[in-house]
Amino acid sequence: MNTEKDRSFLLCMSPIPAEGFRAVLEMLLPEMDIEVHALESESMDQVVQFFSQADVVLGDFTFKWPVTAEMVEGAKRLKLIQQPSIGYQHIDVEAARRAGIPVSNTTGANVVGVAEHTMMFMLCLLKKGLYAHERTREGHWGQMEMFGMGVRELQGKVFGILGMGRIGQEVAARARCFGCSVVYHDPRRLAAERETELNVSYREMGDLIRESDIVSLHVPLTLQTEKLIGEAELAMMKPGAILLNLARGEVVDEAALAEALASGR
Repeated sequence: MNTEKDRSFLLCMSPIPAEGFRAVLEMLLPEMDIEVHALESESMDQVVQFFSQADVVLGDFTFKWPVTAEMVEGAKRLKLIQQPSIGYQHIDVEAARRAGIPVSNTTGANVVGVAEHTMMFMLCLLKKGLYAHERTREGHWGQMEMFGMGVRELQGKVFGILGMGRIGQEVAARARCFGCSVVYHDPRRLAAERETELNVSYREMGDLIRESDIVSLHVPLTLQTEKLIGEAELAMMKPGAILLNLARGEVVDEAALAEALASGR
């Protein structure tokens, strides 16, 4: 039987019931004595205290609870911060690096899911799906209305992808299946062989925005990508072009977007 000294303390900052998480750990690691604490209604001071006692931290996929430099510096037992999502902008990774604490995310976990969501939203916007659904619920058959609303086909459109990582490449593959011409921009251009395999063409960012009927965002949130799409970029877009943000909200300047929508752009 393990002593109190041998017990590991795992802090779960995501909204996952402690009982369920504990049951999974007992199944996967039956030989280990692990105490699990899941955050509920704690204050930030209490969170910091629990963090200082943890051997392993499971980060918050809702981003409610940040991991600050102060927390990392006070965590003398901490061996790993595991983020159960792709995004990790709420974690001070540099502070963890200085402290020698590895930070891991779940790269690739939702690649297909996000790519499929992209296509779902795209088709819903082009086909005015939500509007048609609401009109039908109200008891109206809006066939004639829809003719005048600009319902469009995806086939033949220029599909622009900003951010050609795993998700961007999955989106490109699906867009090609719908008969789109796919262009992309990324600071790291794909190898020529991969461009040929995906049947995509590289563009500078401004050229992509001006050329595309659809601009789809698949970039991480960094200092370089915050408000990547602002007033100038929105003004470059074709009249009637569609902007999809499958990245983080902060990638788009929301004030500029609201102004563009209000003005009819």
